[in-house]
Amino acid sequence: MRYGVMPLWRDNLHSYSHFSPDFFINILCSYVRLVLVNVLLVHTLAVWRVKREEKKADVILSK
Repeated sequence: MRYGVMPLWRDNLHSYSHFSPDFFINILCSYVRLVLVNVLLVHTLAVWRVKREEKKADVILSK
C-alpha cells in the first residue's frame, strides 16, 4: 500500500517493501506531468487573452 512520499530514515529503510527506483521515478514523472500541464494551461490562457484583447482593440479602432 502506498501512502505518498514517506520519509526514508536510515533505520527504516529496510522496512519499506516498496522501496525501489521505480517508485521514485513514478513520483517524479507525476510531478513533471503536473508541471507541464500547468505550464501549457497558463500559456494557452495567456495567448487566448492576448488575442481577445487584440480583437477588442480592432473593434474599437474600426468604429
